[in-house]
Amino acid sequence: MAVGNNISNVYRTTVNGRTYQIDPASQGGYMNAYAQYEQDRTNQLNEARAQLDKTLEQNNATTNANYDNSARQAYVQYMQRQRALPSQLQNLGVNGGATESGLLNLYNNYGSSHAANEQQRNADLTTNQQNRDDAYNTAYQAYLSDLNEQKQQAIANQINEYNNEITRFSSSVAQYPATSNGYKQYQAWIDNLAASSDPLKDIKIALVRQQMATQFPNGAPSSGGSGGGGGGSSRRSYRGGYSSGSSYSSSSTPTATTTRRSNTSSDNSVGSYYSTGNGGNNKRKTVTKKGTTYYRTSNNRLRGR
Repeated sequence: MAVGNNISNVYRTTVNGRTYQIDPASQGGYMNAYAQYEQDRTNQLNEARAQLDKTLEQNNATTNANYDNSARQAYVQYMQRQRALPSQLQNLGVNGGATESGLLNLYNNYGSSHAANEQQRNADLTTNQQNRDDAYNTAYQAYLSDLNEQKQQAIANQINEYNNEITRFSSSVAQYPATSNGYKQYQAWIDNLAASSDPLKDIKIALVRQQMATQFPNGAPSSGGSGGGGGGSSRRSYRGGYSSGSSYSSSSTPTATTTRRSNTSSDNSVGSYYSTGNGGNNKRKTVTKKGTTYYRTSNNRLRGR
C-alpha cells in the first residue's frame, strides 16, 4: 500500500496496484469545520458590507445637505439682488435696456453658481461611493485570502487524517483466522463497509480483499463435516418430535433402530428411547448426545450418567 499524498488537493492511495483517490474538500470532519468557518466569515463580510452601505448613506446625506444649503443660500442672494438691482440702477440714473441687461447678468451669474454647486455635489457623492467600494474590496480580498488559507489547512489536516486512518486500518485487517468462519467474517466486514458512509470505504474494502487473497489463495474454504458413530453413521441430536436412524453404536448388535418418544409427565427422563430389532430389547446400548452418555434401562428407557 502506498502512502496517501496531497496532489492537487486530492488524496490518493494505491492498494494492490490500483489507485484510489478522494477529494478531501468534499467531505470529512475538517472540511465540515471549514464549512462552518466559511459561513461565519461570510456573515462577517456581509455585516461589514451592510455597515459600509450605512456609512455611505450617511455620508451622502451629509453631502447633499451641505450642497442643498449652498444652493438655497445662492438662490436667496440671487432673489435679493434681483429685487434690489432696479432701484440701484435707477439711483445711478440707469434705466431701460441697461436695467434688463443687469438683471440678465445677475441671472447668468446665479445659474453658473448653481451649476458649480451641483457639479461639486456629484463629485463628492462619487467620492463617497468610491470610498465605500474601496473599503469593501479590501475587506473582500482579505476574506478570500483568509478562506483560501483556512481551506488549504483544512485539506492538509483532512489528508493527514485519512493517512492515519488508513494506516490504522491496515494494521487491523489481519484479525480473522484462515477458516470458513473467518472467511465469512471478512465477507460481513466488506458488506458493512459497502453500506457505510465512510469516504474511505472503497480503500478499506480493497485492503480487506487484499488480506483475504493472502489468507485464502484458493478462495473460500469448505465448511466440511465430521463423521458419526459406529459404522460411519452420523450422530443426531434428539430434541423432541419423532426421529429414527442409527444414532448410537451397539456392542453386540450391528444394526439397531432407535426411536425417541416425546417426554410426558410420567416419562420425564432426558430422552425416552427404545430399541427394536436384532435382539435389541435385551442388550444394553449407549448413545452419546452432546457429551452426555445415556444407557438403556427397563422399558427401553435411556437415562443419563
